[in-house]
Amino acid sequence: MEVTRSNFLQLLPSIKEAIAKCDFIVIDCELTGLNTVNNINAFDTQKQYYEKVRRNSKDFLIIQYGLCMFRYDVDKKVYKQQGYNFYIFQTGANKFVPDHRFLCQSSSLDFLSGSGFDFNKLFKEGISYLNSNEEEKCRASLSDAQKVRANKLHNNSFTPEKCNQAINDEDKELVNNIFNEIRDFIASDKEEHVLPKCNAYIRRLVYQQAEAKLANKASLETRALENRDHVLVVTRLKSKEDREAMNRKVVEREEEQLRQSIGFASVIKAIVESGKLVVGHNMCLDLLHTIHQFLIPLPFEYQEFKEIAHYSFPKILDTKYMSSTAPLRGLIDSTVVAHLLATVQKEPFKIPDIEVEENLEGYTLDNTKQHEAGYDAYITGVSFLAMWNYLHTLNGQSESYPNFSLLDPYCNRLFLMRLQDCPYMNLAGTDVIPSREHIVYLSFPKTWKQNDIFQLFSPFGNVFIAWIDDQSAYIALQRRDQISIVLSTLSQSETYTIMSYAQRQAHLAGDTGLGLLPKQRTRAASEINPSVKKRKMVSEGGGITKEKVTLNLTPFVNKKTKIEKSAQKQTFDEPKDDSVEDECEEDDLYVKSQFPDNSKTNLENSRQYTLPQPPDSGMPPLSVEVDPDAWELEEYNDLELRTMPGFDKMMPKNCSRSTVQTEVQNSIPPEAPDSPDPNLDNMYLLLDPHLRPATPDLDDPSSVSLFEEHKQLAQEYLKVQTELAYLSQRKTKLQETQSLEQQRQRKTIEQLQSEKQALILLKKSLEKQKELLTANIGRPPSDGWVLVPRSDESEL
Repeated sequence: MEVTRSNFLQLLPSIKEAIAKCDFIVIDCELTGLNTVNNINAFDTQKQYYEKVRRNSKDFLIIQYGLCMFRYDVDKKVYKQQGYNFYIFQTGANKFVPDHRFLCQSSSLDFLSGSGFDFNKLFKEGISYLNSNEEEKCRASLSDAQKVRANKLHNNSFTPEKCNQAINDEDKELVNNIFNEIRDFIASDKEEHVLPKCNAYIRRLVYQQAEAKLANKASLETRALENRDHVLVVTRLKSKEDREAMNRKVVEREEEQLRQSIGFASVIKAIVESGKLVVGHNMCLDLLHTIHQFLIPLPFEYQEFKEIAHYSFPKILDTKYMSSTAPLRGLIDSTVVAHLLATVQKEPFKIPDIEVEENLEGYTLDNTKQHEAGYDAYITGVSFLAMWNYLHTLNGQSESYPNFSLLDPYCNRLFLMRLQDCPYMNLAGTDVIPSREHIVYLSFPKTWKQNDIFQLFSPFGNVFIAWIDDQSAYIALQRRDQISIVLSTLSQSETYTIMSYAQRQAHLAGDTGLGLLPKQRTRAASEINPSVKKRKMVSEGGGITKEKVTLNLTPFVNKKTKIEKSAQKQTFDEPKDDSVEDECEEDDLYVKSQFPDNSKTNLENSRQYTLPQPPDSGMPPLSVEVDPDAWELEEYNDLELRTMPGFDKMMPKNCSRSTVQTEVQNSIPPEAPDSPDPNLDNMYLLLDPHLRPATPDLDDPSSVSLFEEHKQLAQEYLKVQTELAYLSQRKTKLQETQSLEQQRQRKTIEQLQSEKQALILLKKSLEKQKELLTANIGRPPSDGWVLVPRSDESEL
């Protein structure tokens, strides 16, 4: 049955009665646009999916709403249904109703037009609506206006509350003509008179002078005509009782207009109050729009949305999710609603008997009206009944038909389009969080195509690419056990950046440094704030300041370096990292040292050494503070640093190098022979493009030989990277098994090694300064000063 503004209020009681009596309700919506899934990624979380759909769809409107109520007649063992097709469009006839702006998608309107949608009926006869917030504001504004009018009625006043408006000569003449017409009316026998049409400004000027000119003679009011024009109507002054009766009629008319403005929202509220099962097909978007447009604006928080949705509709069933889940999934090839209907009309499904309610209107399968919301709701209900009937047969419960407990596995789960491994949203509980440890995030040059990504990951098996944009994508590995090797092997490139799915999610959540490599942290930070890359990194957490110390050595020392070792403040260079802009000259000194608070430090016994300086050079002397006890390693006298191929290791002095090498070899998987592995012939494709061997000239044996040699080197390089990955894993496992005392000792050794390297660099720098200063002794400086060597310390 078609429902428009003209028959809505008349049909509303029967619609509410049908909602109260039915067993379940089927809904379907037609919208002005569906631009919601363009940026949905296959590996989005349910929260990200909701946020994207909410942001992309809330400005589109429902313009047609289909309702179909089904109930089971136990006596006749048949389903009875009645369907309604509502045209929805909010009008601005009431001045208290907000005037909405909305978006349209041309493809959606073209599709509806091609399906026979009547847009003239929509705009002329569309049913209005207000959500709860809009209704509350409208009622408050209307109540205030009624109070003002009651006060004027009591005081017999025409004067508006606002200050009087000055009248110019042209408007004054028009207002005088209106009052002349009013005086002619008073002299006549008519009960009321409609004044000539005028704008709101002129009406205000008339009201402004009405109290003085019409007191105790006539009353004045503004009325809205059928064509929505507003005119002034003057009536003879009546008794107070008559005026109060007229005011009550005005209030009743305003309340009626408010009910019309609330319109279709009252139907949705009746569904909410009923608590009945609500069925839809692929209904996530329909549900979001229903809540936003007729109940309450969609919240920003995903969990809050789930609470609102489940509170409003405690029992929801999405037939797309139902048909995509066992045991129905294996019987249904396509879950498109028209294809689903065709499928359930064949074995092993059986559509139960369905009839239209007596003396009412409904839909039938013989009268096809595809893409009319009411008809789509009807065929969704038919498909649902056929699948439900199959579940009864499958469970041997045909005698207890209909059994709602069979629907529990499908209730309150909204199907989510395009998601790969979590295709539904659980409104009544915690969402399923699938394992995504086999997924990586890859960012790459804009020129890359799908084939480039396939080539990059070809040594690790088949992959699934979920594009984010033209420069990034999620990559899912079919061979999940390869993820650690992928991350360690492919993380060395300057061309692209790779990180695990967990690291990417942490970055999106704002934790840009969680588990990332230095270059990955740089990229993550620059994505949030591009200026970070050029910024000098200074951190004062834990009493430590990180800043670059620069020493320029010239014939005359014109810069200084001062390294202060303190438990409160230490100065050192950050390791080479793209997040710090290192722009220094050739002979700048990078002093890398780290002095934690718990290191062995004795400032009271520190000695200060001062190099000779020109007495009036205008700058303080270069000073260095050194801890004389820095190398007293009483607890580690039995350890020494061994330089090994590819890595250094602290080990007991009596341990041979062969023993260490044996331990390393035992910690990694057995290697293949040195001969080329035919199964790894394409390993060279993992290298950066500029490192890959050039395509050989097949007619030139030397070119082919060089190409094969280069491929062999690529295999060896990647094997080394794999060994390093395994060693790193073993190192991590060994560190996890260490006691707290062992961990403390290990950290102390690492700190002392760093300190040693810093002091070695400092020593070399001081020796170079000494040579320069020695060469300058006795040479007249440019300012006329002469340096004289000190011969006797007693002269001080």
